Amino acid sequence: MISNTTPAGGPTNVLNSEQQALQLFGPSSSSQTSAQFTVDQHPFTLSAYNLGADDVILVQQVVGYGGSTLASTYQPVYGPVQLDTHRSRATIEHPGRYRLIHTGSSSLGTFTVLGGLYSSTSSGIAELAAGLQAVITSTGVTVTGTSPVVVTGAGTPASPYVVGTPDIVVQPSGNVAVAIGHSAVAPSVGAVAIGPSARAAGITSTAIGSNAGFGGNLGGSSVAVGVSAGASLATTVIGGVFVGSTAGDTGTFTSQSPVCIGAGAGFGANVAGNFVGIGENTLAGATSAGKNIAIGQNAGINETHADIIIIASHASAVNASQANQIVLGTATQTQLVTAGSIIQGGVISASDARLKKNLEAEWEALEKINQLDPVTFEWDRVGVEEFKAVLNDSEYGKRHHGLIAQEVQDVFPEVVESINRGGGDYLCVRYDKLVTILVAALQELSAKVTALEAKQNG
Repeated sequence: MISNTTPAGGPTNVLNSEQQALQLFGPSSSSQTSAQFTVDQHPFTLSAYNLGADDVILVQQVVGYGGSTLASTYQPVYGPVQLDTHRSRATIEHPGRYRLIHTGSSSLGTFTVLGGLYSSTSSGIAELAAGLQAVITSTGVTVTGTSPVVVTGAGTPASPYVVGTPDIVVQPSGNVAVAIGHSAVAPSVGAVAIGPSARAAGITSTAIGSNAGFGGNLGGSSVAVGVSAGASLATTVIGGVFVGSTAGDTGTFTSQSPVCIGAGAGFGANVAGNFVGIGENTLAGATSAGKNIAIGQNAGINETHADIIIIASHASAVNASQANQIVLGTATQTQLVTAGSIIQGGVISASDARLKKNLEAEWEALEKINQLDPVTFEWDRVGVEEFKAVLNDSEYGKRHHGLIAQEVQDVFPEVVESINRGGGDYLCVRYDKLVTILVAALQELSAKVTALEAKQNG
């Protein structure tokens, strides 16, 4: 039971078994106003609402209180010692006499501080503020008033009001905005904020998770899901998607509609172009002005080049070496499998002399080439399916040109690789490696022709 209360700017309130909350500070509570109350039944929870930036409510324990005499000395209460914009709740675990004192510079807002004694009963009356009453019964809630309302207790309210602890707040002004969680804020039309300190600032924005959207720059139609997802954004982001713990956290996204999916994706990025990061830590810390896309764990961490696409996954960062690049895979991801054709303007192979050692001339290339048996063939559907390869239906029934890998392996083992896609080991030929061998064979053949011509002419 809470008794002998002296609320600021109002008559004495007594919280009995039929009541679950009482107003301790109200609109008339100016700077240095204090309120005292005695706690017999505990725990007793204090909740502050609508505090200004400089509003601080000190929580003190009254020393030496007895009878009707108020003591002249006070000491800070254990645990949280004040309520402010960063800490809006405090729980008193022990009986005794307590005082709240407002140290702000101006009068407090509507229903600023409530005291609540939580019980398992589903009935009672919560006095919220002058002109605002919530009657809570086992069948529902009746609320009168037009300002945002906080309801304590149990039951099922009529839309758009919400029943629960004082940490559940709905703004019923027609905006259909919902905030659920300690210090959650949803100030705009259609906004939804769920979780401690979640903030959905923009119209129809959604912030779900502790600190999701914290900082107030989660703009219209943006979504942040995860702890600190879309938090502390440097600029207002419209249409952004931040999914995963710290996705987009502390980022600067000058263009709109960035996409950060995965824990840490886009964390701390400072980019001006279109931005898509999918995967853990993708494009975290990136700084560029172009359009960047990264898919895979750690793809594009601290990337500085513009207009790049990185598709790779690695234990450490995977980056482009210059602008306008597409990076596929890493040193351990060496196969690209496709069911159809690859259309490209050219293939570049590294061939700089500075990259090579132990050089030797190709020899007897013509003799070796003559050991190969070029064939035409059709793909065997059963064999291809056992190999677990993917082939377009249009490729079956066509005549193709090629070599038999087993025969090539006997002559040029270095251009044959064994691949197991789950259906056993199959041999594949790297035809590009045969080009230099064919060049050497043609040179040998040319030399023979030149010698024959010289012999005939001699």
